[in-house]
Amino acid sequence: MILEDTAAFVERLEVQLDDKRVEKQRRRVGAARAATLECRSDIRIALEYLAALEAGAIADGSSYRDAKNVRSFTVKRQRELERRGKQLKALEEELGRLEADRPRAVTFRLHSAEVHLDCSEDRFAALQAGQQTTPRLLLKQRGRQWWWYSDRFWWDDARLSARALAASVHELDLMAALQRHVAGAARAGTLDLGAYGGEEIPDTVRLAVWRKHRGRCADCGSELDLRFISATSALDSSAGSGEVSTGEGVTLLCTTCSALRAAPGWGAARI
Repeated sequence: MILEDTAAFVERLEVQLDDKRVEKQRRRVGAARAATLECRSDIRIALEYLAALEAGAIADGSSYRDAKNVRSFTVKRQRELERRGKQLKALEEELGRLEADRPRAVTFRLHSAEVHLDCSEDRFAALQAGQQTTPRLLLKQRGRQWWWYSDRFWWDDARLSARALAASVHELDLMAALQRHVAGAARAGTLDLGAYGGEEIPDTVRLAVWRKHRGRCADCGSELDLRFISATSALDSSAGSGEVSTGEGVTLLCTTCSALRAAPGWGAARI
């Protein structure tokens, strides 16, 4: 049994790769920021001390020379702070340039409700291209297999081969197309009544004919405006009560080919 994983989706991710230049520059920026903070702290402490001296709050013999020395120290640290600030700005700008040029890798993550699979860009491209025509097994988990096929994701619990899964998906798609056809024809009032001597074509016959012609017009291969057509009764007189034939005498035609078959001389023209 297979089940379509309608919750699955693909996510594109872009990750930055390690770069020694970036890490080295970050350390330089960190050291420059620490030195800048140290300068600011020294200036704040010196200004507080100078204010205390000028207010006479320190009565331990501090002299006018002390205040002068503190002012000189403060000016020097302010100049150093300005220099370090410019240096820090330059280092940060260089770090920004290195970050922008930092090599990146694109990866893809295939998500399901319970699992996910990470792929490199090359592997994803190969999987994406291949799954258009052949089921690609993504992973196995708890006795189940997760596939990517026909732009959809699938689970199977029978350890199917790729060929068996493809056949199962095609059968599901075929049956879904038949259901859509019958529902659309019923809404439009064109549900092929009367082909069986006034009786509606049985579902078993529809299924057999639809599968036989793969949901396409038997003459031109069109998938549009299809009709079940019966030239003669398809009931099998030898079948038991309530049984029907496998669809012999019933075919699947588009409206154009149906009209062509109904035209005079159609059989002679085909000969």
